[in-house]
Amino acid sequence: MGRLLSVIAVAIAAAALVAGTAGASNDVARYRVSYNDAGFGATTCMGVHTTGANGTATSGGSDVFFCTISRQHVPGTTYTEEDIDWCSDYFMQPEVLGDCVVATHLSITVAGTGRTIFGRADYS
Repeated sequence: MGRLLSVIAVAIAAAALVAGTAGASNDVARYRVSYNDAGFGATTCMGVHTTGANGTATSGGSDVFFCTISRQHVPGTTYTEEDIDWCSDYFMQPEVLGDCVVATHLSITVAGTGRTIFGRADYS
């Protein structure tokens, strides 16, 4: 029951993050990607990319995301741009840019049993 409540709490937090960014810009794109991350291992993310006022389809804006990860991390840990370099899941997609755009501002929180993360990353 505790695990189910953790998953529900993470889903609610991710939905709140998405709702907080959806009206902030003209262009919103939902995405789902899977890849291998050096710090988190096999990673599958779903998220929403919002193009900012000064952004284009291939630069700027923000990602709000929820991911499952294969490497165990300590629940409750928060990572920022000072801790890790985070490439946008959205921009890494070959059909978008296929290249790393590093977050200029980042907040990722480890949730649940340490195998899920959610967060927001901004790109200038």
